[in-house]
Amino acid sequence: MPWAALLSYTIVAALLTTVVAILQIVVPQDSHDKVLWWNTLLRWRRNRTEKPTELGVEGRCRQHLRRRRHR
Repeated sequence: MPWAALLSYTIVAALLTTVVAILQIVVPQDSHDKVLWWNTLLRWRRNRTEKPTELGVEGRCRQHLRRRRHR
């Protein structure tokens, strides 16, 4: 019997079961709570991305240099 294949299959199945269990704990199960959770996550990601400015490349470089001088 191919013990290595059986053992690797068992380990992969156990890992997948653990990952699914952790995801079920992290993501809320109620549909309204799930929507709130996703909205909060997406809002957090949206706030992390830098907004484009109307100054163009040179203006952004000047702003960046000004910010670095004040640190």
